[in-house]
Amino acid sequence: MVEKSDDSNLSKLATVDLQHNEKTAVNAGNAWWEAAEDRKNRKWSDSFKNRAGQLYEEALPKLKGLQKTKIRDRLENLKS
Repeated sequence: MVEKSDDSNLSKLATVDLQHNEKTAVNAGNAWWEAAEDRKNRKWSDSFKNRAGQLYEEALPKLKGLQKTKIRDRLENLKS
């Protein structure tokens, strides 16, 4: 449904999500996370961050270094 949104940014975000694969899961997760922090999406923030978390969990086993640390921090943020 989000893909068919009147909001072009959310529509693009949903399209990226639907087309993600294991290599692009972090990028799709980051896009959801950033959308959650946008003030105009305040009422959807929790849902957007939860979707980002799902994508991060998918990608986490293949991550290394600083990227892995950043994603772990975001996942911890979701749990608290």
